[in-house]
Amino acid sequence: MNRGRWVAVAALPVLLAGCSLTGDETPASTLHAPASAPAGLCQSGQAYAHATLGYHACFPNGWRQRDYTAEPGANGALSVVAFGPDATVPTHVPAATEFAVPIEVRVVGGAKAGFESSLTAGNQVDHVTVAGVTADRIRVTQDGPAQGAVIVVFEYQGDTFELEKGPGSSYQPEFETFLASFGF
Repeated sequence: MNRGRWVAVAALPVLLAGCSLTGDETPASTLHAPASAPAGLCQSGQAYAHATLGYHACFPNGWRQRDYTAEPGANGALSVVAFGPDATVPTHVPAATEFAVPIEVRVVGGAKAGFESSLTAGNQVDHVTVAGVTADRIRVTQDGPAQGAVIVVFEYQGDTFELEKGPGSSYQPEFETFLASFGF
């Protein structure tokens, strides 16, 4: 056996040791792989970092985050991650109901112009900067189930990011902290 082949064979048990699964585990998808947030990111609260899309943000202690990307309610989005108190973040996207969690990050492939026009019609729009990128802050003022939602929309590396505070007036301070900590 040549030396290169021997090294590869000798390293195989070490590589496989990190890949073993028990009956209770499922392999993590590359898209959903956890990432570590930059050290010291959050002055208070918990840090979240998305491994493949490269964003990070802080959310309050006692809240949870859940990745809904593979759920039917994701509607083809590249990523849908929700943040909120345990009771407000269901295990699965509810079928045939309005889905509104305290804070959501939805990433859709493509330019924002194709997605944003339906959000801005009849609502208040102003401009903000998120992670060094110019964004549109849309305050949903029209009557309906989305009234009170705040959606911040921007384009980054060819994808459209929608950071949303769910309908109603609750969680505005948490959303502002989330926005201030959001980065790449």
